[in-house]
Amino acid sequence: MPRLLALMAAAYFATNLLFACLYWLAGPDALTGAARSPLARFEDCLFFSVQTLATIGCGKLVPATDLANALVAVEALVGLLGFAVLAGLLFARFTRPTAKISFSRNALIAPYQDGWALMFRLVNLRNHDLTDVHAKTSYDIVWGARFVDMYLPDTDRVAIDLTRLNETDPVAPPASL
Repeated sequence: MPRLLALMAAAYFATNLLFACLYWLAGPDALTGAARSPLARFEDCLFFSVQTLATIGCGKLVPATDLANALVAVEALVGLLGFAVLAGLLFARFTRPTAKISFSRNALIAPYQDGWALMFRLVNLRNHDLTDVHAKTSYDIVWGARFVDMYLPDTDRVAIDLTRLNETDPVAPPASL
């Protein structure tokens, strides 16, 4: 989230800087009320850009040429569209659905269909139904001091078939250990 806010602030500053440069390049007569010295005029252009992009519209500066008026129109459009996109991104970021699931403390290996399966319970702690549920399970099985890492792909079953581990005896360690 801090990266998103930093990116938005950088984009806002860069946009204001770009339009300030365009106003400054439009000439000393582009904005009525702007200072005459180049550095002070750039500062006025920058603050005019901030006021225009944010559609504040306050201040002593007024566009005086056709080019300056065109820049104001484009910057106002960029400001409106930019803030609309920004609001959409923030809304999507904060309203992203997240699951709140609790798992049982114990799991068991039991007969399932034509083989054996590792079974555990889970419960949805939210007040709405889960849709399009996929489970990816990884775990370590310990026999003595050795570990077997297993990755099980997407499944729509709660009981995950362990017959792939050892077809003859799902509780015994695989022959490769």
